[in-house]
Amino acid sequence: MAGAGAPGPRPTFREAHMVRALLLLGEVGQIGRGLLAQKLGLGEGGARTLLKRLMALRLITVGREGATLTPRGRKLWQALAKAMSSPIPIDAGRLSLDRFSAAILVRGAEKGVRLGIEQRDAAVREGATGASTLIYKGGRFIMPGGAQDCEAAYPDHVWSRIREAFPLGEGDVIIVASAGDPRPAEMGCIASALTTLNQMGAADPEKQA
Repeated sequence: MAGAGAPGPRPTFREAHMVRALLLLGEVGQIGRGLLAQKLGLGEGGARTLLKRLMALRLITVGREGATLTPRGRKLWQALAKAMSSPIPIDAGRLSLDRFSAAILVRGAEKGVRLGIEQRDAAVREGATGASTLIYKGGRFIMPGGAQDCEAAYPDHVWSRIREAFPLGEGDVIIVASAGDPRPAEMGCIASALTTLNQMGAADPEKQA
């Protein structure tokens, strides 16, 4: 969606911004350009260009009151919302790597995680300081390549906060990203979630068919 369009300067937004915009629109129904720019950490020009791209893809319509999803956009939003949650602010405790942290749930995406390095790198590219990736399995939080029961190995309030924040299921992936500002932490979560979904598709022969 965020690939190069017409000739000209490369847009300041990336795929994660477009996904975040769709998730927001699905949740609130309508949003103005100024508030969208604020939520995404974009300038007015970047938000304007992003909206034009979404309109060109027939995912939104824009009126005086703001942008809303088209039926095509709502269908895409429903698919996104089925695969992943929106990022939420969280007191990450021992998982925190900076002043602000956010967490996101990627449903049933265990196959999309190797050692969590790809998720961390995706978050850093969005301006996050770093990210931790967890797999929920057998009622335990597992850190790939690390602790097989994080709650037992690293007692902290963060585990109960994650349980309270998300309806956890077997094989779910939770990513916690941190940054010096809330927006890069949230965008880092989304970029990491998209990386996880892409890797899950690459690891599943049925999805390659």
